[in-house]
Amino acid sequence: VHTGGEQHTNNDEEVVWSKPCVEGMELVPSSEAAARKSYVLLVSGTMNPPHRGHVRIGLSAARALKEQGHQVKACLFVPVHDNYMWNKVTSKGDDTPFYPVAQRLAMLESLIRGEGSDECECHALDYESSAPALLEESPGYWAKALPGGYLRTVPTAGLIGHLTANFPQLQEPGTRLGLVFGIDNLAGMATWNRPGSLLAKADLVLLGRATPEVKLAKDPAELLAALSSFEISAKVLVSFNGTTLFGGKLGRFKNAGATGESMLSLLPPLEHVLETLSSTMIRECLSACFKALAARGIDAFSAVRLFVGVGDVPEVLRRVEQAVNAHNSPHTAALGGLAIDPAGVGKLSEAFATQANEDLDTLKGQVTGCMDILAQHGYLPSAVGVLFQGAAESKLALEHASAKGRERGEFVG
Repeated sequence: VHTGGEQHTNNDEEVVWSKPCVEGMELVPSSEAAARKSYVLLVSGTMNPPHRGHVRIGLSAARALKEQGHQVKACLFVPVHDNYMWNKVTSKGDDTPFYPVAQRLAMLESLIRGEGSDECECHALDYESSAPALLEESPGYWAKALPGGYLRTVPTAGLIGHLTANFPQLQEPGTRLGLVFGIDNLAGMATWNRPGSLLAKADLVLLGRATPEVKLAKDPAELLAALSSFEISAKVLVSFNGTTLFGGKLGRFKNAGATGESMLSLLPPLEHVLETLSSTMIRECLSACFKALAARGIDAFSAVRLFVGVGDVPEVLRRVEQAVNAHNSPHTAALGGLAIDPAGVGKLSEAFATQANEDLDTLKGQVTGCMDILAQHGYLPSAVGVLFQGAAESKLALEHASAKGRERGEFVG
């Protein structure tokens, strides 16, 4: 790890350590045995919609921490409040689907069951919606992003404070909250408000990514000052202004410039196939499928019925074929009314049938591809109906979220 200045040795390999390149950062190797901790892990995010990668990041963090000798009592999966989702979707101004938190929680519970892991207890929680007192105005962000008005949201610090004060296992002596993120999220953490107070009650548990470096755009002095120790189990360089802060060497390190007591653990990344999963990919897949069906005359709500209550992909394809044939049958029948000789009618019918079959095969290929992508994200055929239904009903759900927020007095404008 290069931060320029004093030299220390770790084992037999010379490593150059530095005087701090940012205030609050002066890492030195630690030969002390790592303090064994007891954790409740928190995985939070938009999860719009959730997928197995969201679940696996929590379970992988639990497994890695346990391998290091720590105890993991539970892993909490907390999707963001509907107010936040309304703000985000509205600010984008496009057709991004809006999945209400009740749907996201149900999907998460299904995904957790699907993983069938015994790494730790897993809970999908709606803490943000159940604690309206946590909602705050956002003059620095949402007021600028949505000058016409926005809904109050729950800041990260508020959620952490609420969990540490109320979640039963976090009331047990010596148990600490672990905030689980991918290492790429560290760049955004440098912009957090009051990171020192936020990390007073929590440690950072970061999973590596398939990226060689994370560059911090904002001075991370306050964030780094809150971190007194580092356990680095994966190499991902973290830098600011061209200088590496940490992540170039494995091992345990102390931050001599720290004023806080929080710990940062950098753990190995998820398997590559899981790391590539994303909610955006799911949304794009659904959109492509809706468009392909619409091009054959099947509207969104008719399309939803093709996927609800199915048992396997062949059943979906049978439904698709029936729907396409039902839509095309009037065109086939219309050929019988043409004022041409019977031989001509036969040729037109044959040409139409050939084109229709080729088109149907293309559509089936598109639908099969979509089902494959959804399966990779943890949605088996029997579970994809909720994804399609949620996407089709998105505009109504968005309007409902806005109306509820205004009714509760949470709209700021």
